[in-house]
Amino acid sequence: MRRLFAVLIVGLLAAAPAAVAAEADTPKATIEHFYDGLLATMKQGKELGFKGRAAKIEPLVEGTFSLDFMARLIVGAKWTSLDMADKDKVLAAFKTWVVANYANQFNSFDGEKFVTGDVTDGGRGTSVVHTQIVPSDGKPVSLGYRMLNGKVIDVYLEGSVSQLALWRSQFSSVISKDGVDGLIDRLKTQAEKLASS
Repeated sequence: MRRLFAVLIVGLLAAAPAAVAAEADTPKATIEHFYDGLLATMKQGKELGFKGRAAKIEPLVEGTFSLDFMARLIVGAKWTSLDMADKDKVLAAFKTWVVANYANQFNSFDGEKFVTGDVTDGGRGTSVVHTQIVPSDGKPVSLGYRMLNGKVIDVYLEGSVSQLALWRSQFSSVISKDGVDGLIDRLKTQAEKLASS
């Protein structure tokens, strides 16, 4: 078929990169890419150790999550009063903490499967990618990734519990009592604990 319609095929090949790029930018494809990378890391988990897993997970987190958006919502109203240096410190500590959580929790492979399902309208220009983590034995865990402009801005546990809201609640008292410096210290301390556990 390709030999008979060489001209047509050349035209299709010329258009293919744009089509592939468009497909790769879809919310579902973004989460599938994240899951593929996470699964590959888990399969090497014991060999890599925590530092090795974190090194592989960090670019996955950066490419999948809108970390600046999430950090801004966790800090809340105080974010607007921070200078760029402080915002960068918060973002760096938050990224390290998120990566540490993934490197700690997904440390080995035991036959788990990551399944992506439907994509639904999340409101206000967002979409939600519905997924499941299916263990080799046990009940599947449902996760919904709310996405805006190609990046994850929240994760819903069992379809309804906002991970971002839990994080904001977790750190609100720290921010109220010790300010942003206290938040940075807490994030760093927790990341260190995850690395050593």
